[in-house]
Amino acid sequence: MDFDRLKFRTDHPEPHMPAELRKYMVAPQGLRNAKNKFRPVWESKFDLLQPTAELLREFIDAIGTRYRVEPCEAELNMDWITRTAKEAKQLQEFTLERVVAPNLRGPVYIDGGTAYFGRLSDDNGNKRPRNFVIYADQPSKRANAPCCHLEWRFNGPAPLAAIGLYSLEDCINFDHHQFWAKHLHLFALPSLADIARWLAPEGADLSAKTLTKRANAFKDKYRLHGAFILQDCRRENPMIDRILTPVDNALFIPT
Repeated sequence: MDFDRLKFRTDHPEPHMPAELRKYMVAPQGLRNAKNKFRPVWESKFDLLQPTAELLREFIDAIGTRYRVEPCEAELNMDWITRTAKEAKQLQEFTLERVVAPNLRGPVYIDGGTAYFGRLSDDNGNKRPRNFVIYADQPSKRANAPCCHLEWRFNGPAPLAAIGLYSLEDCINFDHHQFWAKHLHLFALPSLADIARWLAPEGADLSAKTLTKRANAFKDKYRLHGAFILQDCRRENPMIDRILTPVDNALFIPT
């Protein structure tokens, strides 16, 4: 569990800091917002990939009190390491069948091997404030081994503040275990027969074969690349919560 990516911005177009830190600056201009009179004018942005606590501390020491700083984007990841790429893919499908992101309303889509819980940007090209992502076709960046990669993405000061990220110091002290314990929502469906009975209570006397066929037909409506997507099923059928069983996520979060 760690930050996969972290972006922050400052109120100076060319903040004075060592060259080894300045290389992370990606947008020295173009961040002004003249219409907003109640916020600092952000003029530079820094983009950090898999930042360590040591790197963040270097930025804090270099910035000091000379500049105002605000985290603006964060990607928080958890990698489940597997022995093979095939096992990572199986774990991804296992997760998609059980995971729910309650505050995301868009349909899940799969691009390449990555499942996105909603579009990354709106019709105007603006990044959405939150997204949840799962992929299993790339190795873990930290362990360089096959993995099922889970990632929450937050964009903007308000979404970041909601999870306690107001400053770079907050990023250093962030409790990743507590975050995933709160934000990993897993549920299990009942048997196919019970799903069919929930769909049509009047068909309780039907044969097991018929009930199974009905349940499979229902689940097939929410499959992508062969995987059943509980998020989409629940989004269109909120009453299904009545038959879902919460799964203790402590079994899936490293201690």
